[in-house]
Amino acid sequence: MAMKILVTGAAGRVGIALRKELAAAGHRLRLVDVRPIKAKKGESLVADITDPATVRKIMKGIDAVVHLAYGWLSKDEGMNIARSHDVNLKATHLLLWEAAEAKVKRFIFTSSLSVFGRTDHLVRRKFWNERSIPHPCEHYGFTKLLGEEACRYAARVHDLSVIVLRLCYVRNPEEWEEIRRYHPKTPFQKRGRAMATHVDDVARSIHRALRIHHRGFELIHVAADSPGRVTSIRRARKILGFQPKHRIDD
Repeated sequence: MAMKILVTGAAGRVGIALRKELAAAGHRLRLVDVRPIKAKKGESLVADITDPATVRKIMKGIDAVVHLAYGWLSKDEGMNIARSHDVNLKATHLLLWEAAEAKVKRFIFTSSLSVFGRTDHLVRRKFWNERSIPHPCEHYGFTKLLGEEACRYAARVHDLSVIVLRLCYVRNPEEWEEIRRYHPKTPFQKRGRAMATHVDDVARSIHRALRIHHRGFELIHVAADSPGRVTSIRRARKILGFQPKHRIDD
């Protein structure tokens, strides 16, 4: 069934892939970003989702929300901390609240394996799954974890259907090909290479998360099925019926 879907962060790499995936399936899109959206498919708005009045306005008439927006990196550490907090926690909380008020059917929040620490820590660990205990060591991963908790709270208190997808090192097609052609020499380098996830697979996982029958809160890891990957995708397969199309073989 076609839905009217609000997509935040629609100008980013996942947003670009996702809007193609959803538009091809016949969904109507309301695309929101703080940057102008190029090659748009659907209604497009430049808006600040940390503003309560703006969030209330963009939520009208929406069936589902995909919250992709995240705090961008800056040379100013203070700006990084402020933006990560504002987008990953404040905006997430506002969107969840207005989604509950608007009786939205599904809310998708894209989190990150950064909740477990920096990338160099990730590749040194053997394996992660949804039961692994997060231990963020920088503000981005910390605020993503706080965003996850806001989602868990909204699902419990507001009876909202919320699915959190923890993404792993998402790469666009050009970056993916560059990584695929790279031939690492050390186990550490091989582990880092195996972390890459093709953006088109991420878009398909989000689309599946929008379509499944679901109530309450769900946490799912999304990654490529490459040898040496750092996380299990068993729940993604079981709950979403997700099978990555892109993998990097040694």
